[in-house]
Parts: sequence; structure tokens; C-alpha cells
Amino acid sequence: MAHMLTVRYRTYIKVGSSTRVNSPTGQAEHPTSAHVAIVAAVILRESVFFIHNLFLFNFYLAIVLSRDCRSTSEVLRGPWMIALDLLKTKTASTAARNMSNDTDYLFDETDTDDLQAARRTLRITFATAYGMLFVAGTIGNGIVIAMICNVMTTMSRTARWRGRRRVSVSSTRHVFIYVLGLSIVDLLVILHLPFLIVDMLHGQWIFGTAMCKLYWFGECVNKLLSSFLMTVLSWDRYLAVCSPIKSFRVRSNSVAITVVLSCSILAIILLFPVLQESTVVKVNKHSGLPLFEGTEELRMSDLHGTTISKCVFDAGSPLFMMYTFFAGYMIPALLITAFYLQVIVRLHKNARTVRRHGLHSKIQPSRRVQQVTKRIVAVILFYFFCWTPQWTLNILSQFSLITVTWSTLTLSSIFFAAHLLVCFNSAANPVLYALINRELRQQHVIAMLRRRQSISNATHAAVEFIEKHSHHRGGVTKFDF
Repeated sequence: MAHMLTVRYRTYIKVGSSTRVNSPTGQAEHPTSAHVAIVAAVILRESVFFIHNLFLFNFYLAIVLSRDCRSTSEVLRGPWMIALDLLKTKTASTAARNMSNDTDYLFDETDTDDLQAARRTLRITFATAYGMLFVAGTIGNGIVIAMICNVMTTMSRTARWRGRRRVSVSSTRHVFIYVLGLSIVDLLVILHLPFLIVDMLHGQWIFGTAMCKLYWFGECVNKLLSSFLMTVLSWDRYLAVCSPIKSFRVRSNSVAITVVLSCSILAIILLFPVLQESTVVKVNKHSGLPLFEGTEELRMSDLHGTTISKCVFDAGSPLFMMYTFFAGYMIPALLITAFYLQVIVRLHKNARTVRRHGLHSKIQPSRRVQQVTKRIVAVILFYFFCWTPQWTLNILSQFSLITVTWSTLTLSSIFFAAHLLVCFNSAANPVLYALINRELRQQHVIAMLRRRQSISNATHAAVEFIEKHSHHRGGVTKFDF
């Protein structure tokens, strides 16, 4: 999350009152004033009192180089030039990023007892919240998946029994396909939380590189796919209300399956860089700085027992952030709002038409429209409430407008809370899209009654068969099968 600065392949060796620089070739060269200034800048940058803004630091470094070097070419050609790499450990979760590898900001043991207690409380609080979301989300999405599978199985049997009436049975089945896909995706989002909880409480990633890649890729794809499917559901409601006749063929089972598969493929393609770039790195648990193989920093960190492993992802380019921002948040948000607003407008227009012609009572249509309007507004506001904070923090962090380090406990808490809201969205979607759906509940009750009736009929037939083919001889029951 924090933009961190380290020096690769060069070490600064203190010899008496002088300092010399070891270059990659092994030659020791006496530093110029620029050397000292840059080293001072590095120390200042790592200080908790420095303003954590990457632009200001780069500006300060440019002033140092231009003041102490005769030309830019001298800086670039000089054999003593210091290799400064701006390393971005994971910024706050993009569509592909969350807080899993940011827990090291809660483990700085060099702070006072009060700060350590605050970090401990924060870890326990968020771990508990994630645990509650895991339980609620798993149960809720699991119930919805079981209900829809039961309903769709009963619908398939009914369609085979009724033959020509199959079209009427499947006219609502495609909606259940969308909701089923959304519930499966949200369940997969929730299932990543135990890994995050363990990482948070244990202080480091203990599941290996392969699981790290699967963790990042699975979580990010499912979050993006969840936004896609919520958009598709709003589009389907728009077609059902505003164009029910023309869209009849579009609102079918085959189209629903095709749309879900297409959204899945698109999400995988967009987020494939996550699978490539996510990895496990070693960092110093006190400073949060990455440690590279073969360096003195890693050896000393291992010697003092301060080396920990973190599962990280760094896209490296703002391009990834921008296209995931538009594909995973901005475009879905605009489409969901546009589709549902048109649904509200059409419902109010139809209600006025009904009242004008006196086809029904004047109260019932208005009440139903008001109920639907409130539910739609709640869905829209809930989407923005859950997704806007994290994407806002992503953009600010990507462009270095904010930077979270081990010393910014408050901002770290805000990042965790934003990620918690995204997970809360996946845990609450079963209620918004399924459990309060009257038609789904009715179909589930019908399916259960039919299943119970089928079991009862089968039991009754078995009893009749036994009674018919059995007779008693000498008190012994014999069966003539």
C-alpha cells in the first residue's frame, strides 16, 4: 500500500568520519555531496515525520541532483550513480487489490505500548468482523444456491411433464440463472476471508506462492464478476418492465447462460495480470521495506528474526488501475443507475395510466409502485455505499495523493473498513436479490410441496405393492415377486 523507497545493489559503508559507496562492480568510490544528500533524503523519506507524499519527495530529490551535479548526464553516466527504485508494495485494492498484504502495518513492534495495544485491538476487531461476514455470507449464499437449485430442478421436471407449457415455466427461470451465478460468485468472494484472517492474526502469509496467486486471482475476478452480474440483473429488470414483448427472446435460459459465461471470460481476461504479478515477497516487519535475495539487508533481517512473508500484487502501471476502475466500478455504476431509473419512470407512468382509466383501485397501484421504487433506490444506494469508498482510496493511493505506512494507523483502519464494505456487499446480496424475492420464495415452497408429494406418492405405491404381493402362511410373511 505504501510507496516505499529502497536502494538496490549498493551499500553505504561508514569508515571513520568518511563514507564510501560500493558500486555493482565492487569498486569503492568517494561520494560527492549528492551522495550524502541522497542518503539523507532516503533517511528522511523513511522517517515517520516526513510528509508521506511521493511527489514532494521526487521534487526534493530533483533539487538535490540539479544543485550538486554539474549536469543530468553526469548523474546518469556516473559510475557511482545510486540506483533508487521506487517500489510500490500493493496499493489499496484495485478491482484486483484488497488488504491482505497490508496487515504488516499493524505489526510494528518498535512503537510504544499504547500503539501496540491499538494495533492489537485493530487486528482483533477487523478479524472478528471478517469472521462474522464469513459466517453470514456463507450461510446466506448457500441457502440461496440451494433454493434456486431446488426450484430449477422442479421446473425442469414440470417442463418435461407439461410439454407445451414449457415456455411459461422457463419465462422466469433465466432470472434465477442470473441470481444463481451472482450467489456463487459472492460465495467465492466470501470464501477468501479465512486466508485474510489468518494473515492478519499471524502477521504473515503462510500458504505459499501458488496459493497466493490463486488467492489474488480468485478474489479479484469474483469481485469484478459480481459487479458485472449486478449490472446484468438491472438490465434484465429494465427489459422486463420497459420492453417485455420485444425482449422475450432475449430473456431466455440460453441467453442467460451465455451472458454469465461471457462475463466470466471477460473478467478473467481483464484480470489476468493479477495471476502473473502476484507473488510472495519478504519484508522487514519493522520498516515494511521489501528484502531482496542475496542482500545484506535480508541477511541481517533473518539474523534478527524480523523477516516475514507477504502475499502482494503490484500492477506497476496506472493503466491497470484505470481500466479496472472503469470496468469494475464506473461503467457498472452508471448502467445500474440508468437502468433502474428508467424502470422507476416507466412504473410511475403505468401507474398514472391505470388510475386515469380506472382499471383498478386508485390505492393499490400507487402503493406497489412506491414499494418497488424504495427497493430499487435501496439497491442503487447500497451499491454506491459498498464500492465507492474502496475505489476512491484506490485512485488516491495510485496517484500518491495518500500513502499508508506502518505509522498511519488511522488511514490503515480506513482502508480495512473500505475493504470490509466490499465483502459486506457480497454477504448482503442474497438478501437484496433473492431472499426478499417473493416469486423465488413461492417457487421454492411449491417445489418443496411437490417434492414432498412425490415422496409421499412413492411411499404409498411401495406400501400397496408390498400388500398386493404378500400373504401370510402360518404366521410367516412370504413375498411373491
